[in-house]
Amino acid sequence: MMLRRLLWYPGYLLRALWEGDRIWAVLRFIFLGVVTMLILIVLGAIEMQVMGNFPQGPGARLEFFEIIEIAAILFIRAFRFLTIALLAFVLAFMFGARYVQDIYELRRYRTALRYLAAGLFGFFYPVLEIDEGGKVLTLNEENTLDKIGGPGFVMIRPGNAVLFENLKRPSNVRAAGVFFVPRFEFIKEIVDLNDQEGRIERLRPTLTRDGIRIGAKDVRFLYRLFGTRREGLGTGRIPQNPYPFAVQAVESMVYNRTMTTDEITPNDITPWNTAVSFAIDGAISDFINNNRADDVLKPPAGQDPREQIRRTLLSRNSRNRLRNFGAELLWFDIGHFFVEDEEVGDQLIKSWAAPWIRDQREFHALGEAQRQAFAELGRAEAHTMIVIRIINAFRSLPIPEGQKAEALREFFLLQASQVIETLSKAYESRYQDEDRPKRLEEKND
Repeated sequence: MMLRRLLWYPGYLLRALWEGDRIWAVLRFIFLGVVTMLILIVLGAIEMQVMGNFPQGPGARLEFFEIIEIAAILFIRAFRFLTIALLAFVLAFMFGARYVQDIYELRRYRTALRYLAAGLFGFFYPVLEIDEGGKVLTLNEENTLDKIGGPGFVMIRPGNAVLFENLKRPSNVRAAGVFFVPRFEFIKEIVDLNDQEGRIERLRPTLTRDGIRIGAKDVRFLYRLFGTRREGLGTGRIPQNPYPFAVQAVESMVYNRTMTTDEITPNDITPWNTAVSFAIDGAISDFINNNRADDVLKPPAGQDPREQIRRTLLSRNSRNRLRNFGAELLWFDIGHFFVEDEEVGDQLIKSWAAPWIRDQREFHALGEAQRQAFAELGRAEAHTMIVIRIINAFRSLPIPEGQKAEALREFFLLQASQVIETLSKAYESRYQDEDRPKRLEEKND
């Protein structure tokens, strides 16, 4: 075990010196400089040995300062050997920068030079700020972290999360803070951890059980990235953790979305808002498919379609479907239902209005009958009082005994004619009230 560790450390140091970033890149630059200097000294020593200018013999000893002086002389004498190598390195560096500019379509050649310097020797590391769910770039700014990827520093503001990817797999998920992005690693997705608002202007109409196409419009909902109860401490957002989220939710949000098939953006990744709206759309469409049009648009007493849709969206299956996209539903408003065919909608309104019109007519007829009954009762009482008064008057009048029967008969005939006249007027009034809606419809037509 100890031998394995002893063999592992040299390999680790060599690998870090060859491909490491930050401090390892600076050490690589220093190492190359030292190696170059040693090579020049060796070349100078070889030249002096060949020319016979190097101290020889068993008694030849050099002091420390003489050694330094000789090394400097060797370095200067051998510097001409470095000219070709240095020129080759500069040309390779410049052509490499031109290649980077061409392959990544960079506007400025200087940006490619700085990228190579950062990758090789740890100089000129770029800094990219992440805020409000996006990259903060000034006008005409060209940042290699945005165009290419690492190396560089990413400054993530609170309320944001970033998924990083390398050439093989997702490498890391970072939240608020300043982080170093190594080489061959780039920003895959930026996630806004604030509550997101979505809206569906018009939901595609779908068939009910009785074959009527019904849709919904102005559907609004509020959602955010799913966070585990442990990370949110079971209460959602708290001062200690204002933006709880799950790493798995970030990966699900990025990698579980499908490709679009519309004509505007074909073969593109479905936006997160659209993916969440599909889940809302599915719950509402399933409810419409499983019910009749009357149950959706005019539910009977004791049934609430909005409450049923709410229970569906808050069910375990719907939550798992949203969690598959890394989302958590906070609030929603179903909006308004509508019938796709206007003629069918008008016919439904007429069929719903028929019982109301019938009930209204029955109520009106009952009121009219009661009014007439009370009116007739009042007339009968008045007639009774009149008859009583006339009888009393008859008793007090000095009418001959033989004429009383004739006078009484004429009086009752007069009263009967008045009653018949009253009943005929009431019948005509009722007939006019019943025919009034028909006359209004004929007039409107």
